[in-house]
Amino acid sequence: MLRLLNETEKQFQDPGHARQQQDISQLRAAASSRRSPPPSGAEAPFKDDLAKASKAAPLLLGQHTLPEPLDRDQRAALTGFVHATGARSTPDQLLAAATFLVFTEGRGFFARRELISLLREVQGSRFAKEDSLRAFGQLLRAGKIVNAAHAGFTVPQEWQVKTPS
Repeated sequence: MLRLLNETEKQFQDPGHARQQQDISQLRAAASSRRSPPPSGAEAPFKDDLAKASKAAPLLLGQHTLPEPLDRDQRAALTGFVHATGARSTPDQLLAAATFLVFTEGRGFFARRELISLLREVQGSRFAKEDSLRAFGQLLRAGKIVNAAHAGFTVPQEWQVKTPS
């Protein structure tokens, strides 16, 4: 028994043991801090940053206002326009709908979600969201639809779809 106590005392005297104990206490402190909520003052800098950012956001977005959604008559005109262009494929119908918004309705830009929603109305039961998103990407890569820098998307003049006369 005495030999066991001597060995234990010898282990406690070892400098490596003190370092191991310190490491264990640091791990325990890290684990307990992860479980407990941060002190009330620790969140304050982040809340201040969030408040500053949210106050600055309207300045960036204030330059561009989103257009009003199309009313029933405008939606009917859109459907007629798309069919009058002879567009059959999803990319052609998307380009025709985008042209309608930009050139016929006089909007400078449109949102992707808005264009996809309008295509859903034009295609009816044939609408497939994956196909429409893929077609939108194709038009974007081809330069037929371009990003209008924070305002949404637009159609360049050279890609304007015209109805047959």
